[in-house]
Amino acid sequence: MVNVFKVFFLIAIAGLISACAISKSIKLAVDCQTDEALQVIDETAKGGGIIAEIAKLEREAVLRDAGRIDEAEAYRAQRESKSGMTEKEKAETQESILKTVEDIRKDREKRTGSPECR
Repeated sequence: MVNVFKVFFLIAIAGLISACAISKSIKLAVDCQTDEALQVIDETAKGGGIIAEIAKLEREAVLRDAGRIDEAEAYRAQRESKSGMTEKEKAETQESILKTVEDIRKDREKRTGSPECR
């Protein structure tokens, strides 16, 4: 399950941030609407399955982008304690989350001239 999850996650992250962003929560994060993005993520996660797992990872990326690092770290610790992932998989997942944050900020900078919310 973890390997399938990782493949889906990597595919999803690669497609999340592009000129035509497909995730509503990521679009909201780019628009500096963090609370709204988190609400969309919560609704998405209710559906269960792989989409819910991706939503959980988006949550951490959105929190990190918003500078809510303590919340992101607490969420990460909770997620990793339940996952059964290896240390390598945890590191790869974290790298992908940080890449998502970077992509959010690049997209925001293209649109507004600033990578940060003001």
